[in-house]
Amino acid sequence: MTHRHFPLTRTLAATAALVLVAGLTACASTDAAPKPESCLRAGAASAAVKVDTKTSAAKFSQPLAVSKAQQTVVRAGHGDQIGTQRAISGTIRFFNAKTGDEISSGDDTGAQSFGIIAPAKPTQKDALDVALHSVLTCGRIGEISTMAVPKVQLSSTETAPVVAVVHITKAMPLRAEGRVIETHRGFPAVVRAATGQPGVSTPTVAAPKRLKSQVVIEGSGKKIKAGQKLVAACTAITYSTSSPQLAYSTWDQSTFTAIDTKGSAALKRLAATAFVGTSLGSQVVVIGPYVPGACEDSSTTTGTAPATSMIYVFDLLDTL
Repeated sequence: MTHRHFPLTRTLAATAALVLVAGLTACASTDAAPKPESCLRAGAASAAVKVDTKTSAAKFSQPLAVSKAQQTVVRAGHGDQIGTQRAISGTIRFFNAKTGDEISSGDDTGAQSFGIIAPAKPTQKDALDVALHSVLTCGRIGEISTMAVPKVQLSSTETAPVVAVVHITKAMPLRAEGRVIETHRGFPAVVRAATGQPGVSTPTVAAPKRLKSQVVIEGSGKKIKAGQKLVAACTAITYSTSSPQLAYSTWDQSTFTAIDTKGSAALKRLAATAFVGTSLGSQVVVIGPYVPGACEDSSTTTGTAPATSMIYVFDLLDTL
């Protein structure tokens, strides 16, 4: 089996964070909807691939001649095209078009899960990256497509055409959206960059001994229930009335975090205080004791070590 590390895909099993495309950012873009000319068209090679829609396994005659990058929709999705302003999750399988052998990424085999952001423009000129960007931004939720790319560098010594089966299972917003609510007395004010990345003002009162929360953007999604695992963007800041410091931010790491509300006692208290009964799409500010596992990804944590008391800002985007 051929091995290649594909920079546009990361598995979710190895980390609690949903890792986004390496090197890409969650910056806002005015070019959210894909232009028709940027979307791949169907071709003889992509149409020749037969797909098991349950497993994303592919069958085709070898060698499969691929003259240009192309895509065939095997199962239509629903809703609007994904565009560049939503995060996507789904699965993908790669195959060598010459031999039919599956191409793995590292030790992974079979359908590889991914959680990504599709950028306004690919940051890498690799033909596979450009084609996959088109399939994802032009796709719709539930869509299964075959993609064929004529020349892909599989290793330092091997180049071959590649076939991929891409299944988009879910799309979610990149940030909270809705009615903005001013913070109550005792909470730091929340400020936001054009991208939606939040920051806070310096607190003027001592930190509470118990967790307190307030919704500062009121979303319009489903109400969160106890026990659900949440996908969130989060910022953690040490609580200080003189010099609060950034401890961790998924925005800076180009990740989301997965919060298991059935986890530790501290996470259960956090969920009961701030999440349960809140609408998806909301932004919540939480102040009080540090909650391990609430925001930081232990595999990539950088910056200031957590203090006894913290300020958290969560964009509650979806459930797993």
